[in-house]
Amino acid sequence: MTWIDEKYINIISCRLKNFKRKKAGLYNCSCPLCGDSSKKKTKARGFFILKKGEWYYFCHNCGASKSFSFFLKDMDANVHKEYSYEQWKEKNAHVGRTGPVIIPPKTVLPKRTVSQESVLPRLSDLPTSHEAVQFATKRMIPEDKWNELLYAENFSQFGKTIDPDIKLKKEPRFVIPFYDSEGNIISAQGRSFDKDSECRYITVRGEEDCDKWYGLWRNLGPVVFVVEGPIDSLFLPNCVASTGLSTIDKVPSSLKDKELIFVLDNEPRNSNVVNAMEKLIDQGRRVAILPSCIKHKDINEMVLSGMKIGGIIDMLQTYSFTGMEAKLRLTQWKKTKDQKMKVQTK
Repeated sequence: MTWIDEKYINIISCRLKNFKRKKAGLYNCSCPLCGDSSKKKTKARGFFILKKGEWYYFCHNCGASKSFSFFLKDMDANVHKEYSYEQWKEKNAHVGRTGPVIIPPKTVLPKRTVSQESVLPRLSDLPTSHEAVQFATKRMIPEDKWNELLYAENFSQFGKTIDPDIKLKKEPRFVIPFYDSEGNIISAQGRSFDKDSECRYITVRGEEDCDKWYGLWRNLGPVVFVVEGPIDSLFLPNCVASTGLSTIDKVPSSLKDKELIFVLDNEPRNSNVVNAMEKLIDQGRRVAILPSCIKHKDINEMVLSGMKIGGIIDMLQTYSFTGMEAKLRLTQWKKTKDQKMKVQTK
């Protein structure tokens, strides 16, 4: 199954030095079998090639030549077991498919009040040299999401259009608005451009009981990813975000009929993250627990590292678990202080 092979090429890409996609049907990396060049760190003579409907690995340095399946088995036997099981499931499926289907949600074009309109342009309306556009470009936020994102020259003035009693510092901020089902702004998160800011993110809410989850206004499919922050949610189709770990287990009623995959930050040493994952697993939720080769903290970091969205989605679906399997995976994954103490007392 060529799409499964390519899926696993992307999954292990984080472990392959100098990995990049050259073109359709061709990936390049430094050979992990021979180490490639010890003198020139950027040397990359390993290739994954799609040939006659099959993926193969070749190295022009050590001469390695094998099918992708044998390459993966030599590289990581545990990942190969999951790969083999997925191949078996695909061959025995009653309904054939050519690859994973990704259906992006429909976006509601934002509406704003007259007062908001006067102070908040969309990113899509700003010149490429603008600092807000530069921020979005640097973070590789998809351009088709720019019409949802705004810029406030005076965030304090904008904040008062949502909460008239709020008192904020007069400063420019990158604005991530929260919309209702009609496209009206009901709250917003302002991100500072100042790296040394004491308050990098400020959230303004019109009403205390308004939804604290981002992306609920979208026309979501049956399977929905749940991430920690709004920016991460902009990269994945069918994705929403909580506004922190304190609300991530409080699922809004609008999502009760959806199959949710929770993708918390990849921080095995963060006790707050681990505790939140444990709580979700105890609730019977499906939680993504990524393999140890993934060092990136969140979805944005994965994208910035060169990982493709299709590969990220496949990885999240492959490495998401429920019940006892999730508990076992979490025990192996977490590296919190309490776990270290248990190991030392054995």
